Amino acid sequence: FVFQNAFEDIIAFAKAMREHGAKPEMECFDTGHLESHTVLESLAVGTPVIATSVGGVPEVVRDGENGLLVPAGDHPAFVAAVQRALADPVLLTRLAAAAPASVVDLAEDRVLARIEDVLLEVTA
Repeated sequence: FVFQNAFEDIIAFAKAMREHGAKPEMECFDTGHLESHTVLESLAVGTPVIATSVGGVPEVVRDGENGLLVPAGDHPAFVAAVQRALADPVLLTRLAAAAPASVVDLAEDRVLARIEDVLLEVTA
């Protein structure tokens, strides 16, 4: 899993997960202080993402399609999303299978090609 959230929320979540006996390999956090490529890279390799609906994340993570989204600061919703994912292997399999295709059009070469097409069009 990749969790993208505010730093304070991640600390609270990590403590709660440890209190409930979560395995360390289930914890992979991006505090939002890093580049937001973490979400794209995770989806590209088939890792479902659980994230808060902040910034550009909802443009990439589609709730129930390639990951799960929760409102920012809503700790109970975040925990519920993780519990839902862990309790439903069919959901995880479906999210993981859909993840790579969901970001194909966001690959650098495709984005640059679209920008080039637009620039050629407006300068023609």
